[in-house]
Amino acid sequence: MCPHASGWDDAVGLSVESLPYTLLLLLAQFSAGVAVLVLFVQLRGGFEAGFVRICSWLTVSGAFLTTLTALFIDASASADAYLLDADLLRPARAASLALLLFGLAHIIFLQRDDEPFLANATGATTAGLGAILLILLASLVRLPAWSVAGPLLTFFAGALSLGAFTVAMIWGHWYLVNPRLEEGPLNELTLIAIAAIGLELAITALNAIVPVGAPFESDALLAVALLTAACGSGDTDTAGADATKSKVPIAITIRVRSFFAYSLTRASSSSLRTMSGLLLHVPDHEDEPELRNGDH
Repeated sequence: MCPHASGWDDAVGLSVESLPYTLLLLLAQFSAGVAVLVLFVQLRGGFEAGFVRICSWLTVSGAFLTTLTALFIDASASADAYLLDADLLRPARAASLALLLFGLAHIIFLQRDDEPFLANATGATTAGLGAILLILLASLVRLPAWSVAGPLLTFFAGALSLGAFTVAMIWGHWYLVNPRLEEGPLNELTLIAIAAIGLELAITALNAIVPVGAPFESDALLAVALLTAACGSGDTDTAGADATKSKVPIAITIRVRSFFAYSLTRASSSSLRTMSGLLLHVPDHEDEPELRNGDH
């Protein structure tokens, strides 16, 4: 543990004040992204009904956690050194609650085969509310950014990445249950996931080039000066045994004057990093004997 000023209390530059907002941003992107991908697989067809229902429950679960987080956050004008528009937290709470309620309505109509229009309508409304929630949250954190477009594009790209990887991962594992499923739907989801990564990288590059609107002090990753020492270095003037002691490692980070430095904690900005460990597993020919024996 390394001492830090202004609420930064550990070696990785973690701001306790920003954690609730970080959690809110990630949960909102997850909920909105899954809602959009659920609408896509529902309208496209070719996916099993049980799969669509499971993914819709993910939307509701994410919306529930988003609503709880938004309700328990105290509206503040700043999180550590990062300025916030606290007046937008109230409408963000309302949007997350509406997302939760319409997500539940969507699940209800998905259970009924005789109401395809209402199932599509509630699904589209849920996805739309997810987009509205991201717009409100982008406005919440826009003050230090070069424009509200910076956080908005970042949130949209992050939501698409989270939603695409989550839905594609679940559908990929669906092949373990039924390996005779067509390849087309999985290939399309995989292409969407790859496109989402490319989009997020492009938006990250844009935000890294455009200067921030209001610079702020932060020790977060991508927001500190190059070659910043985390805790100081070892004493090189001592003789004897002390002279053989190695220096404390220097934390090398890069200063990026952009909205991408909005990261309220070290890990908040990149949903790409959050989802990078998810792998699509599709059974190959070596798996077929096991699948026939019902091992999966």
